[in-house]
Amino acid sequence: MLLNDPDEIIAQRASWSLGPVVADSGPDKIENFLRRLMWRVNPESGDNPLGVPEAIGEIGARAFEQVRPFVPVLLQYSDDEQLLPGILQAIGRIGHSSPATIEPHMDFLISTLTDERPSIFGNAALAMLRIDRRRAEEVLAKVEARDRTARIYYNGAYQMIRLREIAQLEDDRLNEFCFISRETEATPPPGGTVP
Repeated sequence: MLLNDPDEIIAQRASWSLGPVVADSGPDKIENFLRRLMWRVNPESGDNPLGVPEAIGEIGARAFEQVRPFVPVLLQYSDDEQLLPGILQAIGRIGHSSPATIEPHMDFLISTLTDERPSIFGNAALAMLRIDRRRAEEVLAKVEARDRTARIYYNGAYQMIRLREIAQLEDDRLNEFCFISRETEATPPPGGTVP
């Protein structure tokens, strides 16, 4: 239930913790757990789906063979603006481990870079960088998005960052414990860091 916590750091940490536990449980159990998570995304479940895409991404980063058939299903919910940031984060995490799993969906990912909402274009840019840094920088230049800013949780703190600066972050932190915040209204103080 911590996946639904209103504190996004707690929700993210829940997904980061859930990923390796589920991924180590064996193929059949992974598939069953992914089905349970996908049911929570379905509006018919009546459940709160926030945090579920992120959890699927963390499982898929470690068990991409099992998550591969679920990626197209997850993308069917991309018209839900509350779920889209998490879906983009999941694509990036899965694609970092298995670019081939996400390659059929790259046009969708690139299309979201033109969205005006920081939580959307920021997560799309982060996903691109996780999947293919060189290609991401080329695409960002083409869509003229490099100077857009988004709020990122990175290295244990929130900060506002231009998309072109994300590419300068250290790979180990970029690919693990960071995310683009859903709280996009925060503005940086003069020093540039959001507390």
